[in-house]
Amino acid sequence: EIELCAGQTFDLSTIIITDLNDTDPVYTYHSTLPGDASNEVLPEVMPNDGDIYFIQGTNSYGCTDAVTIYFLYQDNPQAGGNGSRNVCNDGSTINLNTLLNGNYDTGGSWIQVNGNNINLSNPAAVNFLNIPAGNYSINYIVESTSSNCPSDTANFTINVTNRILINIATLDCKSDGTYEIKLTSNANTVTTTSGTVQKLTLDTFRIFNI
Repeated sequence: EIELCAGQTFDLSTIIITDLNDTDPVYTYHSTLPGDASNEVLPEVMPNDGDIYFIQGTNSYGCTDAVTIYFLYQDNPQAGGNGSRNVCNDGSTINLNTLLNGNYDTGGSWIQVNGNNINLSNPAAVNFLNIPAGNYSINYIVESTSSNCPSDTANFTINVTNRILINIATLDCKSDGTYEIKLTSNANTVTTTSGTVQKLTLDTFRIFNI
């Protein structure tokens, strides 16, 4: 029996056959027996699970003998498709298993590829508290249980963003009875349910007519 992974080919001519009578036969390859031109195949085959091939030897006297080759089919490990996710470094968690998509096998391992160390000991609840902002690459790897089949890997990009910080600098009561606030924030934009927002500098905002 020869074990192959899904989609692999095998060259029947690489099988070493010994003629015990040393008659130097010519070998041909067949899908059925008796072997003849109608069922002869090329030596390189892509078998399915349970397929059988025959190697037939014919010597100069017209005598023939054949050996039977059995193939066992093994499924490829599947890690699924790649993906991405955004997360804030404010203590938010991600269940990495929810990133898996397409056809995938469970029970794989999660490996960080780059960046500051992220604790992946519990893939179902990875905490990104205080992880520096940036893109992190994490692989999901499904190892093969057979030397014939390669392991499979899916890659996920985790975009970690800084938590939003807001600091109230001043709060003024204006003569017209409205309020005005000046604040600093690392947010790109600030919105409000009351008043008008004006961006003064890169990180300074004014909210007036409150």
